[in-house]
Amino acid sequence: MTVALVLGSLLGIATPVTAQVQTAVEYGFRSVWDYGYSSFFITAFPEEIAALDAGALNDSSGLVWERTGLTFDVWTGPESDAVPTCRFFHPFFIDHVYTPYAAECAAVQAHADWNYQYEGIAFYLKLPDENGQCPVGTTILYRLYDDGNAQAHHRLIANPYLVEEELAAGWVFEGSGPTFVFACVPSSTAPSTP
Repeated sequence: MTVALVLGSLLGIATPVTAQVQTAVEYGFRSVWDYGYSSFFITAFPEEIAALDAGALNDSSGLVWERTGLTFDVWTGPESDAVPTCRFFHPFFIDHVYTPYAAECAAVQAHADWNYQYEGIAFYLKLPDENGQCPVGTTILYRLYDDGNAQAHHRLIANPYLVEEELAAGWVFEGSGPTFVFACVPSSTAPSTP
């Protein structure tokens, strides 16, 4: 079963009537003979988390999805100005793109030639103000991009130390304003570590 088919079949989960804060978990995609990840996927859906943890997308050739150890909190619905975050999948690059920006979501959907498949609303995030600042009670979420090895990859990271490591490795910011903030997530008491 392909990655796209399994992830697509796990969507369609109803959004709770009252938004809650929930943990989004990052998974890395790699082959068992590689040390690094070639792609990343984030989900806050309990059914997807359970399926990935159980190895539903792993295959006999040694391609695996495994937890990277990184997490951040998200909202499960529109709560105090939180906006829906579109999730897209590129089957050739095995790349996921997430965006809470309606214009970007519409642009990706409108460009079939970009080959990103719309998978639905992943979770809800808040947007930074015009100065790139997050609202009180939230923390910065960065989006990074790496097009090394002729493959495009995106990653969402709330850990500023890991952002510095990825920038040193050639990734670039995809944020706005002087702070490069991409979006804002609920502040958590225990920041994730790589």
